[in-house]
Amino acid sequence: MRGWLVVIALATGCVFGGDDTSGGPYISIVELNDAIRAAECQYLVRCHQIADQATCLAMHDVEVPLDRSVIDSVRSARVTYRGEAMAACIDALATQSCDPADVAHRTSLDWCVWQVFSGTLHQGAACTGDRECISQHCDVCQSSESQCCLGSCVGDVAPAHPPAAAIGEACQFTTPGDPCVDGAFCDHGRCAALRAEGVACVQSSECVVGLTCTGTPTEVCTQLPHFGEPCTGRCSELGTSCGSDMTCVANAHAGDDCTQGQVCDPFSECDFNTGHCLSGPHLHESCTSPLPCNEAGTYCSFPGNTCELLHPDGETCGSNEECASGTCDPTGLTCTKRSVCPTT
Repeated sequence: MRGWLVVIALATGCVFGGDDTSGGPYISIVELNDAIRAAECQYLVRCHQIADQATCLAMHDVEVPLDRSVIDSVRSARVTYRGEAMAACIDALATQSCDPADVAHRTSLDWCVWQVFSGTLHQGAACTGDRECISQHCDVCQSSESQCCLGSCVGDVAPAHPPAAAIGEACQFTTPGDPCVDGAFCDHGRCAALRAEGVACVQSSECVVGLTCTGTPTEVCTQLPHFGEPCTGRCSELGTSCGSDMTCVANAHAGDDCTQGQVCDPFSECDFNTGHCLSGPHLHESCTSPLPCNEAGTYCSFPGNTCELLHPDGETCGSNEECASGTCDPTGLTCTKRSVCPTT
């Protein structure tokens, strides 16, 4: 089953390793996948999306295959990173609130990760990607994941995160993070005050912290009930719904009763013949339902529409989703690790 909650974006090739530790929590390169996977599972379990940590680890993948070119860049000192800072980012993922209206969900984890890595190469140095340059700008041709394409670094100044704009000032999302000060959001290129309860909205990030954008026919900023509180419709936290007793209750999981108003979690569905939640399809079972395949390391095959094991390097593939490495070489249609570009 391929991961559905990949909060930490790895566009910059996020890996761990080295010895830059300040003595606090630290994550090495060999701990990367397990650390992110465990953090996501903590979040999913706490938010009633999966029954328990063991079940989650058995069925939940995280799509962060180690990119050999990035590892090579780190080990050759073309890229530096802060393992203790990355540990803090992963801790933020594990402990974030289950309520999408809370402030934690409005603090970009991409911005957290963006601060962890920096390039070491100066103007004119040979580079394989932006991450290696101090300027974060490598003038390199576009290449496939199986082809190297060297370029050169442009500039010698590290990009700075722009200061947050005040209400009324222009704003733009040029780097990860929120472009506006606390209490504001970017509204068509200009920071505006967060909307109060009852004011029309398009998405929850426009509302005052604690309010959700919801309603029909017009969506407005609304205070939704929390877990255990009386309800008549939606509840605030992920993994909760308004039960038959008109209070916010947690999702039911595979094997649980689903005839008393409880909603099954995202990885199961209610079988009304038995009155219980059923898990997604297992290995070799049909995956024509919208549920993902149940085991980690599996994918829904096409055109067979059955859950099959991800292919190791060297095996035939039709798409990246079929490969354990996450890369299907388009030239030979075989699973492969991403190539490492030599710079000497």
